Amino acid sequence: MRLNANLTIKIVDNFDEFKRAVIGKTGVEESGKTMLYVEQNKMGALFSEERIRLLRAINSHPEDGAVKLAGLLGRKQEAVSRDLAVLRGLGIITDGMPINIPSKKPFSLNILF
Repeated sequence: MRLNANLTIKIVDNFDEFKRAVIGKTGVEESGKTMLYVEQNKMGALFSEERIRLLRAINSHPEDGAVKLAGLLGRKQEAVSRDLAVLRGLGIITDGMPINIPSKKPFSLNILF
């Protein structure tokens, strides 16, 4: 498991700014990277303190799975697995398996939270 080096995260003020970026193609094409747009007010939901700790642990221990990461972080394995599923689903982390987010097709977390 590792952080996705092909992902670019853009922070937007609101959903209208996201729509303008997508319709106007501003920032969408960036050297073949997948774009993830996050509204400012959704950042706390996506990047909670526990998820940031998890991302740091993945970066330090990319070979570890959910059970070992949970032990390192002092968290329940089920909670770590849920966070991993969210981060994997958004393309923030990858385990070598294909990511279900097509590149060059940005989306907003407005739908997810």
